[in-house]
Amino acid sequence: MNREILMSVLTIGIAGLMLGVGTFAYFSDTESVSGTIAAGTLDIVVNENWGRWDFPLVDWAPGDSTANEIILITNDGGSIMPDHLEVKVTTRDFSDGGVGAANGEDYFEKYITVTNLNVQKAGGGNYNNLLDDITDIDNDGKITLYELEEYGVIDDIPVTDAEMTFKIALEFSPDADNRCQRDSLTIEFTFGAAQAPGQNVL
Repeated sequence: MNREILMSVLTIGIAGLMLGVGTFAYFSDTESVSGTIAAGTLDIVVNENWGRWDFPLVDWAPGDSTANEIILITNDGGSIMPDHLEVKVTTRDFSDGGVGAANGEDYFEKYITVTNLNVQKAGGGNYNNLLDDITDIDNDGKITLYELEEYGVIDDIPVTDAEMTFKIALEFSPDADNRCQRDSLTIEFTFGAAQAPGQNVL
């Protein structure tokens, strides 16, 4: 009898001891670190009033021309410097002057020659001659406003400084005939800035 009681007490004691093992407390600690993610900005501003800008060009006669019309392109405090620029030249709001046979926008554009087109650092130095990229559709050795517009986007213009200048010079061809009298149109320059090589914006 005593042996049975002793065995019961031992069994209960061992079971209690095993239960007690799971209730011991250990020291512990946790720490964490956080970091903020904030997107930067890529922002360009164009300023046609920085240098020479003669537009609108009025009362143009065949043979008239402009000096370099200059647009300043600035990385406007953006934290991300563009890899390259793109530019697209388009025309709109054509009006036929009504002199002689009717003609369209393309006819007038073909008598406006682009004599200079380049981009360079605002402080001077080497420049990119963009005319070399434009296709001379009629193989006459000159680039017209019509050909410039047909080319579309001029891309991969390297950005070498926070301020760049875009320059264009135009000539009203001496070969323009009477059908061009009183014709008019609006020329528009659209600029794009791309963060990465190979990125298309326009």
